[in-house]
Amino acid sequence: MPLLVAGTGACILIVEVLAVRILAPYFGNTIYTFSSVISVVLAALSAGYYAGGHLIDRSPTFPTFFLAILLGGLSVLLLHLLTTILLPFIGFGLSPISGPLLLSSLLFGAPCFFLGLLSPMAVRLHNNLNAQEGIGGSAGDIFCFSTLGSIAGSLLAGFVLIPSFGITSILITIGVALVALGLLGLLLSGKGLSASWLFGFGILLALVIAGEIVARTPQKGVLLLHEGLYEQIAVVDSEWKGRPVRFLRQDRNLSSAMLTDAPLTELVFDYTKYFAVQKILPPHIARALFLGAGAYTLPRLLLQEQPSAEIHVAEIEPALPAIASTYFALHSDPHLRTFARDARHFLHEAEEPYDLIYGDAYASGFTVPPHLLTQEFFQQVREKLSPDGIFIGNFFGNLTATAPSFVMSAMHTFRSVFPNSTFFAVNDRTSLHPQHVAFVGQNSPSPTDFCSPKLQNSSDTFIASLCEKVIAVST
Repeated sequence: MPLLVAGTGACILIVEVLAVRILAPYFGNTIYTFSSVISVVLAALSAGYYAGGHLIDRSPTFPTFFLAILLGGLSVLLLHLLTTILLPFIGFGLSPISGPLLLSSLLFGAPCFFLGLLSPMAVRLHNNLNAQEGIGGSAGDIFCFSTLGSIAGSLLAGFVLIPSFGITSILITIGVALVALGLLGLLLSGKGLSASWLFGFGILLALVIAGEIVARTPQKGVLLLHEGLYEQIAVVDSEWKGRPVRFLRQDRNLSSAMLTDAPLTELVFDYTKYFAVQKILPPHIARALFLGAGAYTLPRLLLQEQPSAEIHVAEIEPALPAIASTYFALHSDPHLRTFARDARHFLHEAEEPYDLIYGDAYASGFTVPPHLLTQEFFQQVREKLSPDGIFIGNFFGNLTATAPSFVMSAMHTFRSVFPNSTFFAVNDRTSLHPQHVAFVGQNSPSPTDFCSPKLQNSSDTFIASLCEKVIAVST
């Protein structure tokens, strides 16, 4: 009995971890997603504990217990069916704030409720088998093993199952295993299933198989779907402003893009064009570091412009270099090295200074990881720059001083470390709508006048337009 409860505890935590990954492509790994999943799981488990205790008091038998396991397995299979067929059609249409709570309730409430039935049932049945132990001892045994199973499930989900097998295989395996265990337990306890039960189970199984067929049917333009360590990664051929483009999508973010009808030097997204600022600022780029690379659009561009430069990339998602090589024309070069490390950890251990550091590290939902927005991080960046080195960063938000955008606050934090700094609104510096903002910080104390006649009269239209994009930030 304790081992059965340990197994169900593991299933609950695996489903909870998977829940965040299931919702992330539609809503991001935001605080709303985590809060919604945790709240729904706890609420469903609470309801399951309450109902399970009362059910087992009315019918303290093993068939009741194994029927609950069977229902738990069926609900997991139904969860997989809904995420395969329903979620792609409604996910993007819901609010990123209320959507996670609504879908968490719809998708994960039933599995957690039925699995929650098992713990109080196991306490009663274990006590019936070991009456001399007492109800306290029985409860202690069950909850101890349940918690140990939960710990094992949490570790397995993050370190083994998701990286190795992906969400679909895990859900189907859990659902089938629980159904098989429930059926076996019912048969061994002498409780058969009615024809209506078997018919319903057959219908659900047929729907799951149909869902798998639909899920495995290649979608238009989708070249790759991959469960990364940190997000779902997709490579998609589509269009952008009427031109054929290949996108790298990380959860709901279009993190990189490459025109398939033009030279690799032609950039797709407007914010990436602000990388050209480094051409008009000293120093000559001999060493460069990119914090986050996506499909390696900008590292590859710099390598073409500066073939002898030493380029390092700190990219926390280990699958991206191979994806960039296969789908985005990234070729092996001895001057380009990738380190699968967090940006701050890499900077902490970096020994030699860089002439250029480019920051483009994003979590889901257009949010920069909070530890890459602090004064300590920007100070760390400046310490790793050469005396005339520059930092260029891509940030996103609206130009207001209130939540949910913290770009203005980030500007003040950045300027406290880089007194010689300039900020560019990629779309319109007078707009309060969310947009990309380019941060440029120079280690040199000599400020650059981006509104100088020389730059405004440049033959390069992008360089000539920089003055119109400069954001005034009060000191």
